[in-house]
Amino acid sequence: MHPQLISLPVYILALLGGAILGVSLAGNTRLKWIALAGIGGALLGFGISYSQPWGHQDLPVQSYGTLMLIGFMVGVYTSARRAPLLGVDKKHCVDIGVYGVAIGLAGARVLHIVSNWPEFTPFIETGFSTERIVKMFKLWEAGLDFFGTFITVIPFTYLYCVQFKIPALPFVDMSCSSLIFGQAFGRIGCFLYGCCYGKRCSLPWGVRFPEGAPVYEHQFRLGDIGANALSSLSVHPTQIYASIACLLTACFLYAYWPRRPYDGFMLALMMIMTGSMRFFEELLRDDVPPAFSAVPWLTPAHYFALAVVSGGIGLMLFFRRRRTLFKPPEKGRALHAAAS
Repeated sequence: MHPQLISLPVYILALLGGAILGVSLAGNTRLKWIALAGIGGALLGFGISYSQPWGHQDLPVQSYGTLMLIGFMVGVYTSARRAPLLGVDKKHCVDIGVYGVAIGLAGARVLHIVSNWPEFTPFIETGFSTERIVKMFKLWEAGLDFFGTFITVIPFTYLYCVQFKIPALPFVDMSCSSLIFGQAFGRIGCFLYGCCYGKRCSLPWGVRFPEGAPVYEHQFRLGDIGANALSSLSVHPTQIYASIACLLTACFLYAYWPRRPYDGFMLALMMIMTGSMRFFEELLRDDVPPAFSAVPWLTPAHYFALAVVSGGIGLMLFFRRRRTLFKPPEKGRALHAAAS
């Protein structure tokens, strides 16, 4: 468990932020102008912050956010690499990625809050808790539900494509693997933070989390460990299971995309695969109570997973009946043939 990777002074973070801002403002121009904009932004951010006392204060770099950032960059890269195959400018992948992160985070956080409302409700026995309201916005403390990202980012991507006259369904098909690549890295962030923990196990690869970890606190409340315990009891590393499953799923979707039989196939296939994957993962997790006491082994995520799988099967049948396959512009068609 390593929720905090390192600490960096503000002026270093300002330097990096200035470089990123400069590159983003440079837009789709020549490489030398992009490089100059990045260097200029870095120098400006460094100069402003280094000259101020607050610029020398150390800020923690959270592992959860860092892994999410890596996942975002991998997702954008894989989409941008294939965008020309559809005749789409790569800059649209960056725009969708930037806006999609904000929308996806909001959706994932809202769904997590709704699914764990007893933990977040401000109406408690002692009165109204403003601390719980603040807690809702503490994204760096983990607590994101992928299904929330799923049900917000995909419609946003589709509507963005419609707005900018991009082939919407083919682009969504192409981007499916990018979304799962991002989830694969995000799950590693979950492991480093200690959330999304599994049930107890005695397997050789079972993991123990130190005091302060969510699973440690959970086992302490149940009386499974005492106050002097150095670590939790061994549990399934469900975060690593999920990360490996997501990585394999994303690689398969990425490799199979050139061979898709019709538009919408990859979207439907992703829904079936990710929903099934999450259903079985949830059987080993121990961080969320059951949705209904009558069925104690089914959590809210189980029902979401079944809905996603059912939706994927329905979409596959629908798109199969239409049987249309987007034909890219001549240049993109040549590249697509090479990729196949």
